Amino acid sequence: MTDNCQSKVVGFPLFDKVTLLDFIGATQIFSDAGFKSVWLAPEMRPYQTTEETVEATGETLKEQSIYINPHFTFCAPERPKIDILFCPGGMAGSYDESSGKGCGYIHAMFDKTYQDFVTHVAKKEADCYGSVCTGAFVLAAAGLLDGYTATTYWSLIEELCRFP
Repeated sequence: MTDNCQSKVVGFPLFDKVTLLDFIGATQIFSDAGFKSVWLAPEMRPYQTTEETVEATGETLKEQSIYINPHFTFCAPERPKIDILFCPGGMAGSYDESSGKGCGYIHAMFDKTYQDFVTHVAKKEADCYGSVCTGAFVLAAAGLLDGYTATTYWSLIEELCRFP
């Protein structure tokens, strides 16, 4: 581990119905490599994660939630510069255009505040950006995957191909 890694900040933009493993697992990996991770969100409030236990038949046996507090809001003046933007995935959720309300990665794809933040950080702050699972849709909606080869959750690959 170099001193250079220790000064790098990885930013994880959160949304309701984010998959716990997608950002906690990645937070641990980046932390083990010497990076500092920060969780960011549009508002300073608890964000609902979701985890499902699914039987081989596809039947949901159990769904549980944990609430996570972000370290900073997207526009907090004390927010550190983000060197690596990492978009976690989550449940599909929904987005209501008239109210701007919703949850899940679909909300993150269409919410102006969320998309403005992701685009700004990727283009003006971060040295690089990436995602895990359905987080690829958040980057794709911002046009950040245009011209690149990307992957996502196996059953959604054809859906991701709709983006250039």
